[in-house]
Amino acid sequence: MDGPPQRPHGPVALPRAEPRPDRPRRPGDPVRTLPLIGSGLIISTVGQLHERRRLLSVLAAYGTRRATPGRSMLWQTAVPVVLGLGPAPACGLALGSLLLTTLDHTVTVDWPVVAAMTGTGGAVILLVTALSLPALWRLMRPDGLRTE
Repeated sequence: MDGPPQRPHGPVALPRAEPRPDRPRRPGDPVRTLPLIGSGLIISTVGQLHERRRLLSVLAAYGTRRATPGRSMLWQTAVPVVLGLGPAPACGLALGSLLLTTLDHTVTVDWPVVAAMTGTGGAVILLVTALSLPALWRLMRPDGLRTE
């Protein structure tokens, strides 16, 4: 017969993937995506500040300390990310373990790398907050209440 090859009935045995020495592990690749995530966070944070510039000017006119909106902004950016940083390693490790056991590979977890990536994600949040503080302070001037 000249048709396509016939598949055997029943489960198909997949070839076992052997580690390739010509493709070294590159543990720094996930770290390269964190600046992209951080830049997206700072753009959205500054955008939210510009939407609230009139409210921030009113807060400044009433005498609100500058540290109070700064702490509020830290909570606004940190809480969603902390909620994500908690289950993300657990879900990633569970899915990776499931994939590796499906392929009959041994599961080994490099805990220092997992901890470093989680800590780096938290550091990105602190950096985003620190970089958006000058925009917050600039928008908290009472002259933002003047309209033309």
